[in-house]
Amino acid sequence: MVQPLTVLPAAQVRALIARAWLGDIPEASVLGEISLRPHQLSAVERLRSVMSEMGGALLADEAGLGKTYVAIAVAREAKRPLIVAPAALRPMWTEALRRSGARAELTSYESLSRQRCLRDAKAPPHDLVILDEAHHARNPATRRYRSIAELTVAARVLLLSATPIHNSRVDLRALLALFLGERAQHLDADAVARCIVRRKHEDVRDTVTLPSLAPPKWIVVGDQEEILEELLALPPPVPPRDAGEGGLLLVWSLVRQWASTHGALLSALRRRLARAAALTAALEAGRYPTGQELRSWCWDGESVQLAFTELLVCATSPQGALLDAVRHHERELRTLAGRLMLATDLDVQRARLLRAIRAEHAGEKVIAFSQFADSVTALFKRLRSDGGVAALTGKGGTVAGGAITRREVLERFAPASVGAPPPNEAERIDLLLTTDLLSEGVNLQDASVVVHLDLPWTPARMDQRVGRSRRIGARHARTAVYALSPPASAEAWMGVIRRLQEKLQAAGADVGGANGLLAIATDTESERQPSRATERLRALFAEWERQVDNPDFHTAATCDSVYAALRSDRCVALAVVTASRDGVMALVRAGDRHQIVGGFDDALTQAPGTLAAVAGAANGLDTECDAERVRKERKRILGWIARARGTSAADMGHAIPSAFRRSALRRASSALDRVPHHLRPVMAPLSARAKQIAAAHYGIGAEQILAELTGSQLPDEDWLRAMCAFGDEHAPGDNVARANDTTELVAMLILQS
Repeated sequence: MVQPLTVLPAAQVRALIARAWLGDIPEASVLGEISLRPHQLSAVERLRSVMSEMGGALLADEAGLGKTYVAIAVAREAKRPLIVAPAALRPMWTEALRRSGARAELTSYESLSRQRCLRDAKAPPHDLVILDEAHHARNPATRRYRSIAELTVAARVLLLSATPIHNSRVDLRALLALFLGERAQHLDADAVARCIVRRKHEDVRDTVTLPSLAPPKWIVVGDQEEILEELLALPPPVPPRDAGEGGLLLVWSLVRQWASTHGALLSALRRRLARAAALTAALEAGRYPTGQELRSWCWDGESVQLAFTELLVCATSPQGALLDAVRHHERELRTLAGRLMLATDLDVQRARLLRAIRAEHAGEKVIAFSQFADSVTALFKRLRSDGGVAALTGKGGTVAGGAITRREVLERFAPASVGAPPPNEAERIDLLLTTDLLSEGVNLQDASVVVHLDLPWTPARMDQRVGRSRRIGARHARTAVYALSPPASAEAWMGVIRRLQEKLQAAGADVGGANGLLAIATDTESERQPSRATERLRALFAEWERQVDNPDFHTAATCDSVYAALRSDRCVALAVVTASRDGVMALVRAGDRHQIVGGFDDALTQAPGTLAAVAGAANGLDTECDAERVRKERKRILGWIARARGTSAADMGHAIPSAFRRSALRRASSALDRVPHHLRPVMAPLSARAKQIAAAHYGIGAEQILAELTGSQLPDEDWLRAMCAFGDEHAPGDNVARANDTTELVAMLILQS
């Protein structure tokens, strides 16, 4: 039966499309002491929708937009939520849960790295797992990732990270695989974007006031290119017995320390000398140690403490050539360290520059970040007598009076951010030197000045540093950013980095993110990316909702009643508008979900970039359209619906069956073929169910269990029943039923040139 068309004003059809796709956003919501802002409420609704469709989602809002409380709002609906976060952020999460009146279990990435996570068989499984700073779980080769995969077997997954990509886009695929499984490796960019909610600061400027941000001011620090050239000329070190060639990575690491501070490089050279001494002692005793055995020697910052080689290292054949290489490397290191001791200490100049920045921003809080604890320590030694200065590393905090806790440092530096009373004048901290341990997940709205003491491994880390200051609740109007350049000309510096990158890539070493060392600006995200196109489309649709000429129609109730009437009468709303080129946009309903499809003269698509382009061109005036054009566009849309019908939404047409799935499908068919005819009525439903389970979508943890089950040696009937039990326990969620959802056309907006 062909649905009749109902012609409506274009403004009303645009509003219908926009409202159906954007959904309902509550006007207000309170979490205990916390009132969620409009953009946070929008994120909650969007995440619910994505997680229902995909089994998980990534919230990748820029730092400072309040991802923590969005996640807690989502977690309120779960029966047994689990939050995984860096250990340093546990106090922050504990306080956030207290303030919001919510409950959740907490664990850390560090604990998952130390031991395999064993699920409590007596306790119900977690039904929601939230991964804060999710980029910490981006490496599938680690014990941490395997533990998380096990935790998420029966759970929906919410990933939180403003910077999910640190090395390459493989990072993002690995994270999405926690809920998409093998599909994550085969999705195109548009499909990946459907799993992500990503807003930038400018996307929410109408509802949130954030400090403005100027490009970083680059400050030149001396010139020590001769030291850089000597680093590049170092002979390669001898690796431990169980390690491969590491010469290029050593040089890469030393170059980064040279670019940071004089103190960081000197400390690194001393550690290398201590390692060379330990390796020499072992080789002289006829032993060639492994990496673990080398760590039996201790370096206390002043001298190397040698262990008993004969007790700790297994005997090997004579290593004369290796010993010569180690001694040569040690001599060159010692020569370089000696020259560095005699060279101008540029840390004195760096300290002077920090004093100038403090003077420029008198009365403001300044936070200075470095990759290296040695850099923080070196600069603190030169600034500790200035007053109001503190250092914070993984070992704790330090002020002029001695050691203090991390909590005390934050209370003295950022009392408003951590909910502490203002400190007395003697304890007040105005300049905080810290490692990147504070660049993640910590609210430091008190700070209005951010200094990059060095350039981090990835551009993402620069964004995270600035994000500590530029946050919701910040009282300053502007965040100032400074960056200290490496002690060489820009031409020489970039040339060295590119040479090292080429060598490392040729050697097969994945240093990823090296371009962070060359970054001039912190915002490298392309506006052409699908996630950005999605936000442009949402902005256009929000404008469509506001531009209805009829004030009565603008109300949600009236808009909804018109929509309900269309569905009741099984009519399709139609409008035609003038445009610079021909095109169409359609609203389609599949079950309880709404989808937008559109295009110009080419094939119809759901790609956010194309939809945003069509929406941008669809703001023309109402016009008439000939019946043939309407018939043609309707046929195109119905053809798209026919192709999409029966396809699981989460599959997105991109999944490539893996070997274990194909094996499971064959085994289910073979089991039925082998059974006697009189038992087929019993076995046929089991076989059909096993095939359905083998073809369903799961996260990577459940896929691993399914792969093991597929290869098990159980008898046919036992195996089929085990497959059915797996399906009952690891139900893939809403997507199973959606293959049979009724899909219907709701509205058409035709663009006519």
